[in-house]
Formats: sequence, C-alpha cells, structure tokens
Amino acid sequence: MPSPITEDNAASDPQAIRCRFQSFSLRIGPLGIKLEGTFDPSHWTLDSAHHRFLSSSLNSDLALQLRYIRPVQPSRPLVFRLGSLASVHLDGSIWVFQVSGDDPESRPDRTVVLDATGTQGTLDLDAEQSPVLRYVYPLQYPLEELLFRHLLPNYGSVLLHACGIEWKGRGYLFVGSSGAGKSTTARLWKAAGATILNDDRTILEASPNGIRLHPTPWFGVHSDIGGEATALQAIYLLRKGESVSFEALPVAKATALLLAKSFPPLWDPGRLEQTLAVLERACRAVPCGWLTVPPDERAVAWVMNHS
Repeated sequence: MPSPITEDNAASDPQAIRCRFQSFSLRIGPLGIKLEGTFDPSHWTLDSAHHRFLSSSLNSDLALQLRYIRPVQPSRPLVFRLGSLASVHLDGSIWVFQVSGDDPESRPDRTVVLDATGTQGTLDLDAEQSPVLRYVYPLQYPLEELLFRHLLPNYGSVLLHACGIEWKGRGYLFVGSSGAGKSTTARLWKAAGATILNDDRTILEASPNGIRLHPTPWFGVHSDIGGEATALQAIYLLRKGESVSFEALPVAKATALLLAKSFPPLWDPGRLEQTLAVLERACRAVPCGWLTVPPDERAVAWVMNHS
C-alpha cells in the first residue's frame, strides 16, 4: 500500500505531484460530479458498471474539493436520517451530508458540505479515524446515491426503482419493488436483443428535449448495462400473473404510484415538489399503467406489439 500523500512529501515524490493535480469525473444521466484534490484513483475499486460512467470532460455540475481531514461536526439541524448509515443537515441554504462507518456509534467518517448554489462543495474524509479511507472510492455507498438523489430534481430528473430498456430507439420503463420481476424482465429483453439501461435503478428525465431514460451504474442482478439517453415510449408498473394484461391508470394515480417507487430527496420539500412535477409530466406524455406479466417471453412480445 503506498504511503499517504502529504504536502511534505509531494515536492519530492513525482507520483504525489501527479496525484496532487488529478481529478475524477463521473456523469450519470444529466448530472456530472467531479472530485478535485490530492488522491490517486488507481487505488480505488470500482465495479465494471461504474467504468461506463467515467467522464473525461472538464465540465461538471458539482465540483467537490476532496480533503483528508477530520470533518467538523455540524451544528446544523438534522432534517433526515438514513438509518444508521447517513444523515442530512440544513443550515439556511447550506446542505450537509454525513456518512458513518461500520460502527454507527462512532463519529461520521465522510462529510459533504454543499454551497448555496449546489455546484461547489467539500468532501472531508476522516483518515485519522479510518486510515483506509485514503485508498477507497470516496463516494462509495450511500454517499454517491444520496448526492445524485439530492441534485437530480435540479435537472428535471428522478431516480426510479425500475428496469429501463432500449429497443429499436425506444425506451421502456418497468417499475416495481424487489421481487416484482425487474431482473427477469431485463433477462428476457436482453435475450430479445434489447439494451439494458439498468435492471434496478433508472433515471427518468423530463427536459426540454422530451421525456428520456438514462442508464445508471446501480444495478441489481445484471451488471451488463449500458446504452445512452433514450426517448421514453411507455411506463409499466409490474405485477405477476399467469397471462399478459395491461390496465391504464389516471395520471394522478400513476404519479402517486411512481413516487412510491422512486428515490426522491425526502429531506427537501422543494425538491420533492420538483420530483412530483417530473413524474406527472412523464405520466401525461406516455401510456402508463399496470402490466401483468408471466415469467416468460409473452410479456416481451406484448410490449413489442403494442409499442
């Protein structure tokens, strides 16, 4: 394991100098996050899905200055807690996200502070408490997903618990809880020649360019994901059955059901309202309803014939 890079050894260590000016960019859907500071991504372990979303662009929507220091404990009010894993604080227009380590009783080991614009911030890692943090991906779960959930509404987007596929230039969204059939749906459509955007978590965007689906790296069972932003053709809420049937839903009910299967920023009423607007716009734009599916190719054939 390499020695930690510090200001003292950076001047004499060419590798440290190289790392000192290195940045790391990730773009998922309409949002790009860039890390800047003293680090070496070659030591980070990223799954194959994440490698598809690495960006070489110098542009980013959020730039985080990475610092290996003990985070200051916020006096800001707690507004949301994700079990024992993370907490969200708010002071005026400053958002603070804290992630705990393996021991929920210990002090948080990662803290992100976002400025009022949501485009700049700091990411402090407590390497004193957890030295391994110098050599692991700083945005590892749940921090990466929390930041995207927080910022996606700014870009007319929401993360859904859904399988997204692209077939002949058209995007289809299959929404459901765990066990509803999303992974089976992905497998069947893959066999039919479709591109799997994601089998578990897909981004839905309502932008001036239309309603689109985006792939994400947060897969369930099938890591072979990819594709590009795809125009949405239909939204199907999955339920299991012996034969294929479709039940269209009113916009209001469809919107409510989609919200229940989404990952919105529950800690921010304003962003939650933006999320609802995204879902409502999508439900008005394309067919949306219950799709009863057996675990075989009949559901794929039905969608193909009714697209």
